[in-house]
Amino acid sequence: MTRPRGTTLPRLAAVAAALLVAAFATAVFAEEDAAAAAVRAILERALVEGADLRDLGAEIGMLGPPALPALFAALPDLADDFRHPEVYVLAVGAFGRLPATDLGAFLRAATGEGAPPTAVVQALRVLAATGDAGTLDLVQEIGARLGEAPLAVASQRGLVVAAYAGIVGRAEPAALPLTRVWGTLGEGWREALLDAVEQTGGPGAAEGLARIATAGGRGEPAALARIVRLPVLGPERTDRSLTNAVTGLFMDASPGTRIVAAQAAARLHLVLCFRGLVALLADAEPTVARAAHRALEEISGARLPSDPARWSEWFDREMLWVAEGMANDVLALRGPEESAVVEALGRLSYRRLCRSEFVAEVIRAADEGTPAVRRAALAALARLRAPEAIPTFLAALDAGEEERGAASAALAAISRLRAPSSPERWRALLGAPPARRPIAPSTGAK
Repeated sequence: MTRPRGTTLPRLAAVAAALLVAAFATAVFAEEDAAAAAVRAILERALVEGADLRDLGAEIGMLGPPALPALFAALPDLADDFRHPEVYVLAVGAFGRLPATDLGAFLRAATGEGAPPTAVVQALRVLAATGDAGTLDLVQEIGARLGEAPLAVASQRGLVVAAYAGIVGRAEPAALPLTRVWGTLGEGWREALLDAVEQTGGPGAAEGLARIATAGGRGEPAALARIVRLPVLGPERTDRSLTNAVTGLFMDASPGTRIVAAQAAARLHLVLCFRGLVALLADAEPTVARAAHRALEEISGARLPSDPARWSEWFDREMLWVAEGMANDVLALRGPEESAVVEALGRLSYRRLCRSEFVAEVIRAADEGTPAVRRAALAALARLRAPEAIPTFLAALDAGEEERGAASAALAAISRLRAPSSPERWRALLGAPPARRPIAPSTGAK
C-alpha cells in the first residue's frame, strides 16, 4: 500500500522530537542522581572529618538546582544528629546559596496539599535559615493552612515565628511586603508576625514594626506597643505616615491605646507629635495625662510641671532657637578654640528635641576632637540620647575606666537595658554577631 505523499517527514520529525525529549529527561534524572550522590558525599565528609561551613556551602552551591531534592531529603536525618547541629544548618543554608533557584516555588510544591507534616517542618526550617522577602508569602500560606488544624498550630507556631523572624532579619525592611501580608493574616498569625519582627531586634525591627503600625491607614496599637519595648531603634523617623498614625490614636476611645500612643511618640522621638502630647496633658483619664507628661519629658529632656501652657511656651522658645540660634551653635563646633567648642557642646546637649538636626556634628566631635572635646561630646550625646551615637559609645567602652563607665550609662539610657557587667556583654546586646566557627570532627558518639 502506498503512503500518501508528504507524511514521511512529519512522522520522522515527531519520532526525532520524542527521542530528544526522552534523552533530555534521562539527562535530567542523571543530573539529579549525580547531584544527590555529591550532596550525600559532602555531608558525610562533614560529619566524619569536620570542615569549614563556608567551604562546604560554596561546594554545595556549585552543584546547582539539581541538588535541591537531595538536600531536602537529607534534612530529617541531619536534624536528628545532635552531635553536629552545624551540619544541619549548613545543609539548610545551602538552599540560599544555590544559583538560579526559585526557593519559594520548590518549597511551595514540597508543602502543597497532602504534604506530610515532616515536609512542612523541614520547609519552615529552611525558610528560617535562608528565606528572603520573596518567600514571606509562603510562610503566610503555611500559617494559613496550619490555622485550619489547631493541634498543629500548637506545636508548629514556633517554627512559623522563626521563619518570619529569619526572613525579616535578613531582608531589607523596604523590600518586605509587610503591610500587604498584615492585611491578609488572621489575628492569631498577626501576633506571630509581630513576635518575629520584634525578635529580630535592631533598627530593622523598628522599621518593620513601624510599617505594620501604619497598615490600613490607622495606627496599630499592638505594633506600637512592641516598638516601645525595643532597645535599639536606629535613626529618627520623620515620615508623616507614622506621625499621623500615632497622633490619630491620641483620640482613641481606649485609655490604654492613648497611653501606648504617647509612649510610642516618645520612644520614636516623633517631634511632630509634640502638640498632640501637650493636648493629652488635659486628658480626663489621669493615667493618660501622666503618660503624656512622661513622653514630653523624654522627647524634650526638659523637666516642667504637667501644665499645657508651660509646655507650649517651652516649645515655642525651642522653635525660635532652631530658627535663629542653632546654626551658630553648630558652626561653633568647627571652630579652632577648644574652649568655645566645649561650650557649644554644653549648649547643644540641652536641645534634645531637635537633636537630629545636629547630632552628626556632635558625633564627629567625639570621634575626632581633643580629649577635652571628646569628653564634652560624649557627655552631650549621653544627654541627647540619640540612637545614632550607639557605635560611638560602644567604641568608648575600650577607653579608660571613667569614660567606659560614662559610655555604659549612656547606652543604658538610650537602650533602656540594664547595664551589663562587661563591655563584651554590651556588644553582645547591641553590637555585631559572633563569628562562625568551623565544624568539629565527629567522635562517633551519640
